[in-house]
Amino acid sequence: MSACRNGFMKRFFYIICIIGLVLTSCSTEDDCHSGPLDIITLEDLGCDVPAYQLSIKSSNEFELIRNQEQYLSLLSSPCRPKIDWEVYDMIAGTLNIPNGLLRLEHAADYNCMDNKLSISIMVFLNESTVALPVGFAFIIPKLNDTETPYVNIAYQ
Repeated sequence: MSACRNGFMKRFFYIICIIGLVLTSCSTEDDCHSGPLDIITLEDLGCDVPAYQLSIKSSNEFELIRNQEQYLSLLSSPCRPKIDWEVYDMIAGTLNIPNGLLRLEHAADYNCMDNKLSISIMVFLNESTVALPVGFAFIIPKLNDTETPYVNIAYQ
């Protein structure tokens, strides 16, 4: 009877190990990929639009544009590439900068544990005293209806 009990215990142990492996391999954390995220600019889509010719019709710092109707009504640009709104959203805004614009740099990061998209925009200013509004537009992967990206704008 002792040999039978040992065989049962071994099988029971193996079954528990297999169940444990299956449960840990199907964890949602394994499907979670955080880190830098590539975002698409209008320039990437063939629009060579100076930032001074791009504006958003909104008093907010930025708008999350989710469909063609919002795109046409909010974004003012001489170039309007076709965007697949089933796959992408757009973050667009107008900055009122204190000096002339030298360049804009951007980076995006997605944290899947918090389900949060963060976009950082660094505005490099030149010595010019001519300050015109500067527009930006970034095409990002489609967000859930409840998601709102965090946008951080810094000046240098």
